[in-house]
Amino acid sequence: MRYLLLSLFLLLPGLTWAPQTTDLVLLRSVLCHWETRGERNPQEAIGLGQEIGRCQIKPSSARMAMPDVPLAELLVRLVVRPEPIAEAILTECQLRRIGAFALADCYHRGPYASGVPTGRDREYAKQAASDYAEAYRKRIAR
Repeated sequence: MRYLLLSLFLLLPGLTWAPQTTDLVLLRSVLCHWETRGERNPQEAIGLGQEIGRCQIKPSSARMAMPDVPLAELLVRLVVRPEPIAEAILTECQLRRIGAFALADCYHRGPYASGVPTGRDREYAKQAASDYAEAYRKRIAR
């Protein structure tokens, strides 16, 4: 009995304090949906900062995430199937940050952005994290 209690006591902090890993595929889905909400043709969307496609990725960010892909092919992928590029960006972000809020901020401002997000950047990350949490709850409830 003593050993059982001791084992349980040692195991609990690991369960309680273990950081929850963020599901990058779910977060990518939430971010890409958020980026082009309300667009009639999301695949053809061009953002104010020259972001392209459904996931609103800048060509320079895509190039950074997939440096071995030729630029012409990368531009086509941004329109036709941007999800793998978005996931590559989020994977890069995950090397530096933990949690949906921080990953959404990194996706929005770029993997090498420093400092705490403020203003619109903070609101973006906050909303994306909230949408991710809701999507995660719905998935768990199934």
